[in-house]
Amino acid sequence: AEAHDPVILDCSALDRMDFISAGALLNVLTTVRRTGKQIVFRHPNRLVAELFGVVGLNAVATIVFAKS
Repeated sequence: AEAHDPVILDCSALDRMDFISAGALLNVLTTVRRTGKQIVFRHPNRLVAELFGVVGLNAVATIVFAKS
C-alpha cells in the first residue's frame, strides 16, 4: 500500500470472508486511509460486499462491482 495510490484490492477470486477477518482488514485499511490514500475493492461478489458494508469497510474504501 505504501507504493500505490489508489490502493486497489482485487476481490474477483474471493468467494467468502469471515467476520473476524473483515474486522481485521478494516483495522489495517483504516490506518492506510489515514495517510490520505484512496482504497478500492474491485469486483467483490455480492455476499462479500454485504459483509464489507456490515463491518464498515465501505466507510474507508470504494467498492466497484464487475459489469455483468
